[in-house]
Order: sequence, then structure tokens, then C-alpha cells
Amino acid sequence: MEKVLEISLCDQEDFTDRYNKKQVSKDLIDYIVEEAIFLKADQTIKMMIHNECKLNCDIVEMIKDGLALEYQKSLRSCYLNNWKQFVLWVIGILFLFLYTLIEENFVFSEALLIIAWVPIWEAIDMELFTDVKERKKRKILKKLLNSEFLIC
Repeated sequence: MEKVLEISLCDQEDFTDRYNKKQVSKDLIDYIVEEAIFLKADQTIKMMIHNECKLNCDIVEMIKDGLALEYQKSLRSCYLNNWKQFVLWVIGILFLFLYTLIEENFVFSEALLIIAWVPIWEAIDMELFTDVKERKKRKILKKLLNSEFLIC
């Protein structure tokens, strides 16, 4: 099954970045990803680009470069999230270890227990929500990079 994603380029400002005319607009890339987010696993994408403003540049190559750049940003975000999760996990384990060492002061030890679980739960929350969202976005970006482009 195939999904056709239609893009109408009415003006050069719709297509290129405001500050760098050699890059595709971030808004356009976000629009393409948002439109493709509801794809089923067996669906393929065909992008039909209506060049109404008669741009003289290589539209397909610029869009593919923008999608590839977004994919690289997503990979970097994943890498940084993994490090953040690791650091939070270590902090939580450290506070749990300190909790086991302190037995005399009940209030202080219970505070350490609560403090220990906060970064651990934050790391779990990042894994369950942020990483899943980024993984889905990377899957869509791969599918978009391999899709068929038609210029009308």
C-alpha cells in the first residue's frame, strides 16, 4: 500500500531556510515528518512536490539532505539521552548505596531513599517516552529517505 504525500512550494521562502538559502526549511522537514507519522509498517511513501514557484535548485536532493540532517540530529539526541540516562542511573544507585550505609537517622535515610529514586525514575521515564518517540521518528526518516520523489 502506498501513501502519497503532496507538497506545494508556492514561494522560495516555503522551501529554503531563512538564513541559508542552500538548506531546506526546518518547517518543511517538520511538516513532512508529521504527515508521515501515521504510516503503517507496510505502507510506502511517494512524495509529490508541486513546484509552483519554479525553483531552479535540485529540490529532491535538498529535501533528502534536510531529512538526512534531521536523522543525524535524532541520532545525536539519542546518544545524549543515553548518556543522561546512564548518569541519572549512577546517581540513583549512589544514593541507594548511601541509604544502606546510614541507619541511625531515620529522617535523613528516608530522604536519601526518596532522592535516590527520583533520578532512577527519570531515567526510566526517558527510556519509555523520549527514546520511543525518537526511535519512531528515525524509522520514519529512514522510510522518507528511501521514498520515491516526483516533481510536478
